[in-house]
Amino acid sequence: MSVNLQESIRQYFAEHRQEMLEDLAYLVEVPGVAKPGKDGLPYGKECYEVMLRFQTIAQRMGFVTAIHDDAVLTVEYPDKPSQLCLMAHLDVVDAGDGWDTPPYAVTQVDDKLCGRGVTDDKGPAIAALYAMKAVQELGCDLPYGVQLWLGTAEEIGSPDLKHYLKNHTMPPIVLTPDSMEALCTGESAKHRPDFGGKWEPCVACPQVVYLQGGKVRNAVPGESEALVEGLSAEDVRPIAEEWAKESEVAFQLEDTDKGLMIRAIGRIAHIGIAEQGRNAQTALIALLSKLPLADCPATRAIRDLARLFPHGDMTGAAMGLTVEDHVMGKCRVNFTTCYLDTEGFRGQFDSRGPTNATPENYSLVIDKALREAGFTVAASEMDAAHYVPDDAPIIRAMQAIWQQVWGYTPKPEFSFAGTYAHYVDGAIAYGIAAPGVDTLLHKANEFLPIADFDRQVELCALTIARMCQEKPL
Repeated sequence: MSVNLQESIRQYFAEHRQEMLEDLAYLVEVPGVAKPGKDGLPYGKECYEVMLRFQTIAQRMGFVTAIHDDAVLTVEYPDKPSQLCLMAHLDVVDAGDGWDTPPYAVTQVDDKLCGRGVTDDKGPAIAALYAMKAVQELGCDLPYGVQLWLGTAEEIGSPDLKHYLKNHTMPPIVLTPDSMEALCTGESAKHRPDFGGKWEPCVACPQVVYLQGGKVRNAVPGESEALVEGLSAEDVRPIAEEWAKESEVAFQLEDTDKGLMIRAIGRIAHIGIAEQGRNAQTALIALLSKLPLADCPATRAIRDLARLFPHGDMTGAAMGLTVEDHVMGKCRVNFTTCYLDTEGFRGQFDSRGPTNATPENYSLVIDKALREAGFTVAASEMDAAHYVPDDAPIIRAMQAIWQQVWGYTPKPEFSFAGTYAHYVDGAIAYGIAAPGVDTLLHKANEFLPIADFDRQVELCALTIARMCQEKPL
């Protein structure tokens, strides 16, 4: 790949940066949180709207577009068969609280772009689109084209892609710019069934009458709260203070006319780097299990949850998980959403298994533990692990391109996170920002350094130029 081409690509993006930022802002202002079946659409009107906006941008640039089942948008060159597929997603996680800038706007703060989706994954989607246009306008004479594949439900487990694959075949080379690692060659197995229970209201006291944990399955919850009838702040403070030191989660106690309100303040984190968070939900449940509560269904459920999801232990050992391998190591289990009141409980968790995870040693073990604790478990199929060997041609090709753009050769890594690559044989994911940069994805104040945005579009363009040759790998 010539130095002249690389310099031409850089110049192209320098000339079009303002246009790219305006198009990115046009996408970010639509929340686009996937909500299955809402508004008579697969994932809600906001996800559909952001997809239509992207289509408008792509059509303005002269690309051929198609919407599939109101859930997926494809963008291609008008005159070339696609050999490369770049996959990105237009849905985002809920913004939540704690932002210093408007979450659904692109705000430049110093050398960063801030806003929900600038990193995950609207920024990379715009980068890929402009990379396609740059390769086209710079006159690269390539025999094959590229397909930009854009989904709207990646954050809720990629049902959009799973449905699409039933009726369509992907181009032979598939990449997604959606990884926290520079070069991600594999992703863990997943098993994430909903579970819960119902019971008749009980007048026993003291008891927990309300418990609210996290809001999304794939993020470590940073806050949680519970209302306890029959106990006061004075009763609970010594226990809470001692547990706060051990759990590294803070607790606020407030006596109200309805009972004692307990708020847990931990640290939110993406599920792929859960160890960097402090799970406020599991810490609060553990605290509640230590209190002198009356024997009633809510109390028993809380103590079972504390036993199955012990705060700080993310290996799933309490559920009986023992499977591990030399690539990923042990399982990861994080209890991430729950709601409990006087009539029942519902919860969600995120679990990841190694490359050798099977229903027998992984998903069925989890289901059995939940059912033996008295919970109802919704039917759910596990996703097997995804793995591309480190010496695969696609890995070597991406390492060479990465070296050209970033100045170093990345080591292939296995991820606890999940991307669209998980569901396509031979696909890999690659990173957005410089290694070591925490872009706060899935948190308040998500950002992307402008320098990394520039590198991202350059990387995409060089990847297209390399992968769409007659013999790309």
